[in-house]
Amino acid sequence: MVNQSIPSSNVDGPGVPTDCLKTLTDFQSALSTKGYAPTTVKLYTTAACHLHRWLCQKNRTLDSLTNEDVQEFLNNHLLRCQCPFPSSRDVKTVRAGLHHLLGMIERDRPIIPRSGQAISLESVENELRDFDEYLNETCGFADATKTYRRRYVKEFLAHIYGNKSIDPRTLKPRDLIGYVAARAQGCKPGTTGVISGSLRSYFKYLQLRGVVDSSLLCAVPSPPRWKLADYPRVLTEHQLKCFLKSFNVSSPSGIRDYAMALCMTEMGLRASEVAQLDLTNIDWRKSTLQINAAKSRRIRVLPLPARPGEAIARYLRNGRPVTKQRKVFVRHTAPVGTEINAGTVRGAIRRAYARAGFPSNWTGTHLLRHTAATRMHQKGANLKQLADILGHRSIDTTMVYTKVNVAALKLVALPWPEVRP
Repeated sequence: MVNQSIPSSNVDGPGVPTDCLKTLTDFQSALSTKGYAPTTVKLYTTAACHLHRWLCQKNRTLDSLTNEDVQEFLNNHLLRCQCPFPSSRDVKTVRAGLHHLLGMIERDRPIIPRSGQAISLESVENELRDFDEYLNETCGFADATKTYRRRYVKEFLAHIYGNKSIDPRTLKPRDLIGYVAARAQGCKPGTTGVISGSLRSYFKYLQLRGVVDSSLLCAVPSPPRWKLADYPRVLTEHQLKCFLKSFNVSSPSGIRDYAMALCMTEMGLRASEVAQLDLTNIDWRKSTLQINAAKSRRIRVLPLPARPGEAIARYLRNGRPVTKQRKVFVRHTAPVGTEINAGTVRGAIRRAYARAGFPSNWTGTHLLRHTAATRMHQKGANLKQLADILGHRSIDTTMVYTKVNVAALKLVALPWPEVRP
């Protein structure tokens, strides 16, 4: 039951002003609905009240909360806080609570383009509804791909139209070029390429509908990225051992995280594929694992190596909470027993990186996928086999792993010619 005990008073007292009482009450209700314990709900709500009082000192409200505000509150205020009101000083607890609060606020917040004029969420969603169907039915993109493409197209529409009605027929090539050039400031080439690709998908969809001609599609600029110019970062044998030893396999969540890590380091699975593993995907008699790859829309059946198989079996026997959920890996915090997502997998891996002493900028799970692919190639797997295991549609995508197979490259290197007088 939700504790409706948030006091209402002015900002100089221990309570919360009336205009924000609804936001905090909704926050309490959302946490309770998700199954969080009453003690956790109280801690998170208290942290939200503390944050609100801090914002009021800056003449701000919760509705304007950003991730930068949360970071400043945690890093600058909380550690030196001398507020007289009772509130948690535990950074981990407060961070978790404010993360949930920020997520709730951002879901209900209207888009604010750079012009400063709010754009109606309804008009944007109406424009993107058919585009989303195109991404799903015509293109067959994975959920993650659809999410970021909708996101960048939504940002573009907000920037161009503000609070005006959306009419793509009024767009000119210079509008696209100017937007991408401005948006690329401070972005890596890869991020800029994703933004451009999202806009290109949108204008291809509009062209198929006959709304715009090909000039807009061709006008979307892309940053230069030379094929195979980079090589994937991989873990050394020593780093891999340190990484796997960092998991506490005496706890249920540690058993789960260790099994997920082995699925990535030995089988090259993506974080999303690990999160979506179903109990019906495992054939214990044949030692195979079926991967329903959302990204390629193809099902592939992989041999299940001994170590990942044993780790999964141990988790199912000794670590997995009692649940009706059919997914292999489930949550160990509220709501306990529900399915996890790719973010849960990435979080577990990031924490393992930190425990293993890796650089702080190592945050992605593709490092483990690259490591698995490189180790397979070094042990004799050819490119076709590697592409089938990783779920690549083209061998060209897999070619990059030949660049880090130093042992194989040494065999084809020509001797340096001697200089004779």
